[in-house]
Amino acid sequence: MSVLEWLAVLTSLLGIVFSTRQIRICWLFYGISSLLYGKIFFSIKLYADCLLQIFFFFSSIYGWFHWHHYQKADKMTVITASHKSLLRDIAMAAVLSAIFGFYLKNYTDDAFPWLDAILSCYSIVAQFWAARLYKANWFLWIVIDFCYTALFCYRGLWLTAWLYSVFMVMAVIGLKKWQNKNPAVACD
Repeated sequence: MSVLEWLAVLTSLLGIVFSTRQIRICWLFYGISSLLYGKIFFSIKLYADCLLQIFFFFSSIYGWFHWHHYQKADKMTVITASHKSLLRDIAMAAVLSAIFGFYLKNYTDDAFPWLDAILSCYSIVAQFWAARLYKANWFLWIVIDFCYTALFCYRGLWLTAWLYSVFMVMAVIGLKKWQNKNPAVACD
């Protein structure tokens, strides 16, 4: 366990704590942890996860401004997205996972090309849903965090595996808070 991993874990935890409470500063901590984890994942040959961290960094900027707009207008309302839009996003991630997994398998020395691709693509969907205030983001994060916990245990990133198991618990808490705090509205 390196100092870099400790810092990445700390900033990630702060991000999730603030996110469950719908406090916008969560996106600052998400951005910092993304940069730190990008370096870590590159060093252990999880290239899709490294690229995912770059995406997370830019999505943290988007989330910061998107949530600012809603907080400024006092409209921080959790959204219940339509089944059609959720299924569309899930199907799109499946197709992208297949393409990305094929690339990683055939053109890189990625340690787990298919799993890396699948988890990365679905993490993008979950992050997008979180930034858009979709309640379903928490359900998807629970599944993703479970899979990442197992992957990081296998890769020997014990602190990060612990973090992702904490993320699972926090996702359950976030879901409950988001369900109870604001009325959900339908969205296409």
